[in-house]
Amino acid sequence: VEGPSVSSRAGIQTAKDEPTAKRLASLGETAHGRQPKAMDKPHLAPAASETDGCKRREPLTLDEAFQSHMVLQHTKPCVAGTSNAAVHIRFASVRSDAVHQGCRFVACLPPQTASPTSHTIKVHTNASEITLENVVFGDVFYCVGQSNMMMTLATQGSVPFQTSFSYASELRQELQQRPHIRLFERPHWTEVTVHALQRWSAVCWFFALAL
Repeated sequence: VEGPSVSSRAGIQTAKDEPTAKRLASLGETAHGRQPKAMDKPHLAPAASETDGCKRREPLTLDEAFQSHMVLQHTKPCVAGTSNAAVHIRFASVRSDAVHQGCRFVACLPPQTASPTSHTIKVHTNASEITLENVVFGDVFYCVGQSNMMMTLATQGSVPFQTSFSYASELRQELQQRPHIRLFERPHWTEVTVHALQRWSAVCWFFALAL
């Protein structure tokens, strides 16, 4: 049984059930990850032309893990999704064409430096555009386990104690120093706050602090 997941300099990912964890590991049909190493580059063979094989109208959509506020693996910064039109990805002055197979696509940027600085990434076709805001480049790790991995900070009692008593100031300082640690638990990425931490896996949080 696969459980939550965590990332290093910039984020955390979680999955509570085995099918979900497998989906996160494969990112649909296009990417896969090694545990506990960071997510690797998606493997998608190009079709004869950019959109060959997609015989239906398919609007531009991104797979669930690719959202605003996410952590994107800095060594292989790729996003995946579906579209029946040619897809491009833009970041700063960089523009790259996606690779298509049927209605699926993978769009990759050059490797980036891991940093807590947030960025905007645009994924677009000639007809539509998706803007991803507050994206940071870092290392994404999966937290895998059962009940111990799924135990939240609120369950183990530290967050109510820390926010109510003497540890509150230290916790706030940790949060200010590590705004780039983020959690993905379907269906959203969550930025670290005192209240959000209550729902985070305790093991994932302390693992992220130690990285």
